Amino acid sequence: MAESNSLTPFQSDESAEPGLAAVLPFVSPDRSDDSLWLGALLARLLSRHLESVGWPVMDYNDVAHTMSESGMTNPPDRTSLESFRRKAGVEAILYGRYVLDGEAKMLGLSLRLEGINVRDLPMEMSTPVGSFSRFFDRVVLAVLEQLGAVIEDDLRKRIEAVPRPGSLEALRQLARAYAGWSRGQNELALAAVESALTLDPTLEEAAALQVAIAQVADDTGTTRAAFLRWSDLASKRQAPEVAADRLQMMGHWMVGRGEWEEARNAYERARAIFQRLKDDQGMAQTVNNLANLELLRGKHQNGIQAYRRNLRVFEEEGESGDDHFASLINLSIAHKNLGQQEEALKAVEQALTDARSTKDSRSEGRALAQRGAVHDDMGHWAQAHTDYSQASRLLSELRLEEDVAMIKTHQGILAKQQGNYDQAESLLLSASASLANTYLLHEQAVVWANLADLYLSMGDYEQSWGFAERADEILTRLNSGWQDRSRDVIATLESLPPEEGEEEVSQSDLLPSEPVGDEFLDVSSMVTLFPPSESPAGSSGSQHHLQSNPPTPLDASVEDDSERLI
Repeated sequence: MAESNSLTPFQSDESAEPGLAAVLPFVSPDRSDDSLWLGALLARLLSRHLESVGWPVMDYNDVAHTMSESGMTNPPDRTSLESFRRKAGVEAILYGRYVLDGEAKMLGLSLRLEGINVRDLPMEMSTPVGSFSRFFDRVVLAVLEQLGAVIEDDLRKRIEAVPRPGSLEALRQLARAYAGWSRGQNELALAAVESALTLDPTLEEAAALQVAIAQVADDTGTTRAAFLRWSDLASKRQAPEVAADRLQMMGHWMVGRGEWEEARNAYERARAIFQRLKDDQGMAQTVNNLANLELLRGKHQNGIQAYRRNLRVFEEEGESGDDHFASLINLSIAHKNLGQQEEALKAVEQALTDARSTKDSRSEGRALAQRGAVHDDMGHWAQAHTDYSQASRLLSELRLEEDVAMIKTHQGILAKQQGNYDQAESLLLSASASLANTYLLHEQAVVWANLADLYLSMGDYEQSWGFAERADEILTRLNSGWQDRSRDVIATLESLPPEEGEEEVSQSDLLPSEPVGDEFLDVSSMVTLFPPSESPAGSSGSQHHLQSNPPTPLDASVEDDSERLI
């Protein structure tokens, strides 16, 4: 075997360093949604094979977005190919057609590779569908050969080791699942993804897609089972740290649904895995997530101890910016809830500095919102108003509707304290409406408790009763730390005399001096499908999450999570 370049071991010494390549989605004579998706998945699969052996390849989703933004037709003409090459900065572009003959059970490919220093020769291949896996190896090798790679046994073995669907039919069912999901046909999509998993139980992308679609379909049983399958698949391919991260994502989803004990069990399972691995960062993540549950139940001192201890771990790791930020925000929340305002302000100021130093607008908006809550607590209403306004602007620009809803809750509380009841009512009702179609039961209940508080102060006791009872039902079921607040409102309403007391009570100081649930609980590291906007920040999957909206046929972007979530 010839000596090879350490960066690209399949090249000969005389070869130039390989240039960036892009693989466009393959097209079919059948222009149905299913066929568009299958072409996209075939192209992305080939792209990942090239990347896995060291050839620089443009990320498939970046390819799709560039094509979409430029209005490029597919198959492309010479002009659009050159325009794409310049805009994307690639040296080679692979594109082509595929034909799937159902009667003959044959798959045919007709591909072209064009670019700088590339032989422009057609590549036409076909195979019985039952030989798809071996055939695909040959396709990848043919493309690499035309790109100028030296084909040797070592390269062949590495390509054979790249994960891919066990059969073409499994990939076709996966394409049908994507197509159904993109049309909003969630049950059809679930049926297709279950077929894909039946055909190939090891297909991790199908497991990830099942998690995503089941959540959108509000199928809790399937979601729970899908998360466990997804985690188990990582364990089977000897990636326990990925399995643990997926368990944490499952825990985050359960927190959003108010299933706190089940979330605790998921976090504990993840912690056990990290403990076996002696993974300090993973341990710190799970301990933080468990501490977040303590915070939700009002056990703030427990949270403070965990956050302070883990801040040191994340600082030592050096690459745990999101976890470090989340720990600071939640530390601020815990100190604020205990009346330790200076400590709360110190923690959130550090979080805000970190967010601005990394130019992270999302984290900056959430830190500003938490600082506003601390200023509100300290009686610095003008500063609180400024912080809330800046946070709302930043998060609105990012279209984080749930986060904006929680800021409106803060603003509503502030308006109530200043005696502007009409503005407070408008803000709180708007926040409630934004959260109505999410899984954020606890956050919705906190808004209802604040509305009950507001209507009691306004003397609208019927409205106050309605919101207080709805809030109390959820907060009690969750054993939330805020359930005493809703019960205080109910107790006040129950103590009112039948008649004369109503006007007198509306002007009195019978309510708790603390607004109900005015804490902004950050979730920048807690994102799964539906990013919770007011919960303590989880410490896994901060930038890696399943998307909440169905993708387009060009954008086959539900993650298969082949790398560790951090």
